Amino acid sequence: MGKAKADEKLDFEASMQKLDRIVQELETPQVPLERAIELFEEGLKLGEECSTLLEKAQARVEKLLERADGSAEARPMDPS
Repeated sequence: MGKAKADEKLDFEASMQKLDRIVQELETPQVPLERAIELFEEGLKLGEECSTLLEKAQARVEKLLERADGSAEARPMDPS
């Protein structure tokens, strides 16, 4: 798999993995201030993208759960 360009959107799983790496790097005491700010900014952007992806996924699930009469049935998500 090729490396994603900076302007390409990552999928949810890849974004979460990148966020995890950012957090790990930020937790190291040797991170220079400027690098920490860059990482923090990148993490915020990734967090927003993940939030948007989750909202879209939730909307798709809700659409799939709509009843034939047009009403929606709220059901808890099965974690399995």
